[in-house]
Amino acid sequence: DPQPVEASPIQFANPVIQAAIATFPEQRILLQKEKATREAGRLAIPQSNIVQFYCHGTANFRAPLNSGLLMAHGETLTLGDLLNLKPQNLRLVVLSACETGIPGLDLADEVVSLPTGLLQAGAAGIIATLWPVADFTTMLLLSYFYRHWQPSQPPAPILRQAQHWLRDSPGPTLAAHLHSQFPRQTQEPTAPLHKMAKDLENHHDCPFAHPYYWAAFTYTGL
Repeated sequence: DPQPVEASPIQFANPVIQAAIATFPEQRILLQKEKATREAGRLAIPQSNIVQFYCHGTANFRAPLNSGLLMAHGETLTLGDLLNLKPQNLRLVVLSACETGIPGLDLADEVVSLPTGLLQAGAAGIIATLWPVADFTTMLLLSYFYRHWQPSQPPAPILRQAQHWLRDSPGPTLAAHLHSQFPRQTQEPTAPLHKMAKDLENHHDCPFAHPYYWAAFTYTGL
């Protein structure tokens, strides 16, 4: 049962959440905007198999256990919180596009500390990023990942496959993915995904071949 959590107004969070829900349509807890509180996250994670965060994060060098994910109402779900949750069957945690705006080592500390802490807490695997990746390409990569991954499979090869797909796909291929994965959202001319899909249809090269768009994603765990 996926646990997609959105705690900030990032433009393409909803498509990622919908992709997760489409992969795991039965049981789910959906926490968005004002519902995505620290306490709600603390209660949801221990009973979850898959957790999807799409929010900002923060790092604290002096007190690493205070590093964490920014939730609703200015709250932070900290690394210390995660260590105390003791989940029993947490297969995968996805930390998506943490566009913190913090330069240099702050983001590196966040990426290193949160996956390590989640492993210690009991998660089997974590997807995270090495730098603040673009919202749109993160949505593309994760929607492809959820379309092709099942919990019976190890996540790492599917993540690598998604990275290669994003790197090597020409614009029309990416546009076709958007139309097939999110048909309702791409029908309205004013919808952001429709605009992006139309733009991609005119790019016959591979617009996201640069490592910035795909190389930041890492997998830690089994």
